[in-house]
Amino acid sequence: MKKAGPLILLAGVAAAAALAGGRKRGNGNGNGNGNGADTPDDDDGKDTEGEQEEPEDQPPVDVQITKYPSEMPSEFPAYEGQAGKNFIFQLASALEDGLGILPGFGTFAMVAAKTESGWNNLRCLGEDPGFIFNGKKFSPAPDAVLPPVADLSTANTKSRNEARAAARSYYINSNEPSKRYAQNDWPAEYWGWGSGGWFAHLPSVGLSAGRNMSKNKENLFFEKACPFVVFLPIPSVVMYADHVRQNIYRVRDAVDKGKLPESEATWRAVRRGMRGTEFIFDWKLTKFASQKSESNFMKALDASGVSRSFADQKVSYGSGKSYYKFPTPAVMYNYLIGL
Repeated sequence: MKKAGPLILLAGVAAAAALAGGRKRGNGNGNGNGNGADTPDDDDGKDTEGEQEEPEDQPPVDVQITKYPSEMPSEFPAYEGQAGKNFIFQLASALEDGLGILPGFGTFAMVAAKTESGWNNLRCLGEDPGFIFNGKKFSPAPDAVLPPVADLSTANTKSRNEARAAARSYYINSNEPSKRYAQNDWPAEYWGWGSGGWFAHLPSVGLSAGRNMSKNKENLFFEKACPFVVFLPIPSVVMYADHVRQNIYRVRDAVDKGKLPESEATWRAVRRGMRGTEFIFDWKLTKFASQKSESNFMKALDASGVSRSFADQKVSYGSGKSYYKFPTPAVMYNYLIGL
């Protein structure tokens, strides 16, 4: 893939710098200033007054991040409209070409984001409905710690439903049997505000990228991360690549079980699967949700300047790849911040 200059990887630089500097994980108190993260002690007990060491030429340290840091992101850079469209394609295509995964992912991610966010990585849908779920109250974080989203809604029914879905998803993911976020210090109110980012991720779904990377094993790169990282460009593209991996598995499983013709194992089926597994089987579009998915997909293809024939391309994990033989979120993230 031809790249027009270096990637602007603001989301990755801060994370790499934090880990390279030896910062410890904060307590998740949500104060927006690093969450009480400890900093290295500058006093090593040596008297260095009047001394000046000669700088040494050393190669840059290649920081490989094994877990995404838990601190609140220090900034939320905005990419929307044409800039958002181009950056999504650049990042997703870099994974597709550089790691040999998901042929067509660059185009698919760009088109899907048109529907989900209008290519605006700071789009947010949700509000504080003050509802009770299984005896526990969920609400979004206070306005003071919410990222500066472009069109946060606080009134309509769709927003309330989205917040309910986010809270319910967090409840399911944080309790038995998965307990995916047992290591995460961010409290429930930071998870139940709705969906956000380029791909409208519910936080507990986006941060679960890497689940089932091997049999009976989780590999959650974002398990300690602040739920607001769904608004950051690089993390969100990594999350979406894993989400597509999950949906391709469901498409292939439907084919293997005779619920979907081999000829229908296409991007259309993957896009329908984003609404729910049962819609993968509905290639004849008998259900309203399937029809809606198809209509939105076609409109987004047109708006993106992509031929509608793209929707009929067969999907795969990539040459030599499979559901389990697939780059982990850590590998994908480190690859992108290294470009």
